[in-house]
Amino acid sequence: MENLNFKPWGETDDWEAPISTLEIPERGGQPPRALIVDPDPALCRHVGLALRSLGIHCDTFCQTGEALVAAREKTYAVAVVDVGLAQGFETCRRLARGDTGHRIPVLAFACNGSFLDRLKARRHGCRHFVTKPAPLELFLRAMWRTATGGQPHREPGFTAQQLPSGA
Repeated sequence: MENLNFKPWGETDDWEAPISTLEIPERGGQPPRALIVDPDPALCRHVGLALRSLGIHCDTFCQTGEALVAAREKTYAVAVVDVGLAQGFETCRRLARGDTGHRIPVLAFACNGSFLDRLKARRHGCRHFVTKPAPLELFLRAMWRTATGGQPHREPGFTAQQLPSGA
């Protein structure tokens, strides 16, 4: 299992870089595309607008089944999934494992930021976890780290000591 140690808040340079300089890489020779799965259409719309303003194509879905179908048809650089949805954790697992034809880095997004939900998200293949509501900049940086394989994001107040050893 991958190392669950988190770097201290703000230790790496990418937290200081302007958002506009953080590029999500192309996948399969295509411009970067993000898959957003959240039951709130307004949140999907706002996140979609923010991503498009940064040059990232974005497909948004309110149901996990629709998102899995889209993931079979298109190549995504990153997926953001609300794990509070019915089948949310399972969708994360399927995207991260590559059940849709290719592995997609997954950012878990949820209202409940409990330690157990974070650990469950990691065990289902999520690279990072952000609790809603999150400032847009924090969300975008976590998404960038997810897509590029950067060090796992941690919010203030969540420390590596809270993770069980050997998890």
